[in-house]
Formats: sequence, C-alpha cells, structure tokens
Amino acid sequence: MISASVLGVAVALEELTTSIAADSLSDDSRAAFDIAWTGNPENAEGSTHLESAHKSMRTMCRAATDHMRAFVQGIRSRRTTVANWTLARGALESFGGAHYLVGTRDAAQLLSRYVATILEETKYNKGQTLAYRYGDTISVDEYRLGAMAILEERGITLESGASPTSLARTVIEDAAPGSDGKARYSQLSAVAHGQAPGVHMFMPEETGSITLPRALAVDAAHIQIACAQLVGTELVDYFSPSRLATERWNQLRERATATVLRHAREAGDQLPS
Repeated sequence: MISASVLGVAVALEELTTSIAADSLSDDSRAAFDIAWTGNPENAEGSTHLESAHKSMRTMCRAATDHMRAFVQGIRSRRTTVANWTLARGALESFGGAHYLVGTRDAAQLLSRYVATILEETKYNKGQTLAYRYGDTISVDEYRLGAMAILEERGITLESGASPTSLARTVIEDAAPGSDGKARYSQLSAVAHGQAPGVHMFMPEETGSITLPRALAVDAAHIQIACAQLVGTELVDYFSPSRLATERWNQLRERATATVLRHAREAGDQLPS
C-alpha cells in the first residue's frame, strides 16, 4: 500500500503536467495573465522568461515524480534502505522549487523568483560556458548578469530563499503544517550525506545490517504524497487546465489519498496534519 499510494499520486501529477504542457493556456487563468504582463521579457529561445518559468515548474514536478518512481521500486524490491530516504529528499527538493515558482502573487514576483532560481542553479558555474539546447553558447557570468539586469530594469527586488534547503523546508511545512520542515529535511539530508545520526536510524546495532524500518518508509511516503498533492493542486489553480485534466487529477489524487488513509487506519499510523 505504501508503494501503491506513492506511485498513484506520482502518475497523477505526471499526467497533469503533461496535459498542461500540451494544451493551450486558458484565457482566464493566472498563468495566461502572467504571460500577458507587459513586463514579461523575451528570451533567447523565441518565447518569454515567464513561459520558461512555467516550463521550470513542470520540469521540477517531473523530476520529483521520477524520484518517487525510484522510491517505489526500492520499497518493492526490499533491497535498498537509506537510498529510499535519499530519493524522498530529492523529490521534496524538486517539489520545493515548483512550489516556490507557482506560489507567487503576480507576474513580477514570478519573474523575480525565476531569476532567483537561475542564480541559485548557476552559482557554482561562474567562469564557465553554458550551452543552450539549440546549440548557441553563452558565458555563465554574462547569463547571470543578464538575469539580474532584467529585474533592475523593471525595479523589481530579487526574491530570497531560493536554495534547495530553504525550498524543501518550506514545501514540507506548507504541505503538512506543524510537521517541522527543518527537522524533517535535516533528517533526510543526514542520511544522504552519510552522517551517523541519520544512518544509525537504519542500523539496529552498530555491527548489524542496514534495514528499512517500516515507520521510516511510511513517513517518507506520506510526506512525498502530501507535497505532490499540494503542488498538483497549486498547478491546477494556476494554469486552469481543461475540465478533463482537472477531473482526472482529482480522481487519481483522491484515490491515492484513500489508499493512504486506509493504510493508516489499518496500521495505526499517524498522517501529517
């Protein structure tokens, strides 16, 4: 049931993002209003920066669901342990980025946050060359300066809090209020980094084998599902996809939720509030 519920919501979110990408924007959607903003700058790919921000939202969701699929395989095979915990961390970081971009109040803030993600993603590539997908190249330093200039020209302040750590903590808190996103993310990171406090959760004895306690598997599954459902609902609110796509998302999301709730009742587990 753990793996089925995780996979169910991952499939639902994949279908939703695919539908959003394939269909034209609804004229009365927030997404369409943002694209129509007069301050929306053109980019080198022949579209606009806010359209690129929309693509980033969908890409981040697909990265998250890919992590979730791998998590499911690990749970079902019973052959991986701490790796499943690390996959959950990757999913939450990806969801954090999508949540950061889609949760904006207007086009100007979306542009600011999009630039913030660009600067965060390229901060370790200074002095290098970036290749566009269509073949041209650009200096990373020039790319960063150009991104910041977009905000300066429009008098927009650069948003803060775009680090993967900050974004993951925020999406955890927003998906499961009161769950202490900082503590949860720290546990996930400790395992990914091979730190003793994290890894020892999986080791009953110092000389024993690494195992995956059921409580940890359930906790990792539940928080991924909660974040996926939050971000998926935000995408629906923002893009206003077709009635068919929206109904399909709601149907699959509710099915996954029902599976989780049934599992929790049977096992006596506590879901995040």
